[in-house]
Amino acid sequence: MMMAQSGKKSQFELYFFYPAFRRADQDRIEKLLRRIKKSCKEAQIVKVEASGRLVQEQLFEKHFGNPKTSQLIRRRVGLPPRQLFKLTRSGDAIYLRGVVALAEGGTIQWANKPPQVFQMMEDLASRGRQAVEDLYVFSQTIKNEEVDLIDAFESSKYCDGNLERSYWLPPSKEGDFIIETSKWIDAVLKKPNGEYIIIEAEMELNYTAIGQALCYNSWFQELKKITSSRPAILCQDFKPEFLHVCKEIGIIVFCVTGGGVVQHQT
Repeated sequence: MMMAQSGKKSQFELYFFYPAFRRADQDRIEKLLRRIKKSCKEAQIVKVEASGRLVQEQLFEKHFGNPKTSQLIRRRVGLPPRQLFKLTRSGDAIYLRGVVALAEGGTIQWANKPPQVFQMMEDLASRGRQAVEDLYVFSQTIKNEEVDLIDAFESSKYCDGNLERSYWLPPSKEGDFIIETSKWIDAVLKKPNGEYIIIEAEMELNYTAIGQALCYNSWFQELKKITSSRPAILCQDFKPEFLHVCKEIGIIVFCVTGGGVVQHQT
């Protein structure tokens, strides 16, 4: 992982695989790239034409095919590139149009597609290099085992809505509400009834998981200006005393077992 050297802001590249499928996405990405180029001198914009299925497969192998890149993106976005950029859940076709990727040191460090890509681009346009550093710090907190937990949850009956992994919360200075640096929620589930489930993934239900679940849910409500969200912890092991606390304060607990995912009612 590349980090900025002390006292010196290192350059990074933003690859835009164009054209995006939707014209509105294309226009928004172009506008954000202009803002990033203007506000962040360390950013080098690289546009890569990605028309045609065969071309996209070739570009995928060139830019995302090596195991190191796949592992980095899985940790930072929540899915490996081949799964993230599939045209459909059931098919195998790769779809790179509209994808934006951040590269440094000759390696792609992060990538996503519309609409999720706009969050990181907005942060880059506002805070430049610091947004990249926050991304690196976040990725150090995510373990592959926790990504496996989210995989298991997504395949369960409890994932009955739209699941977004590595959900970005931007810095905020609205009145008394202040978030000094970007925050990344492990996953956010939006249910058909409009309720959000804010998910913290930890191998073990513990003090840290409970604190983070409560904080992320509070910050999410403040930034979204909503109250229709609930904190949840996705874990593999738990002690009864921590499960009791979660029931008392309204945190949903999902436990991944050998037989699947079990929800402990709150």
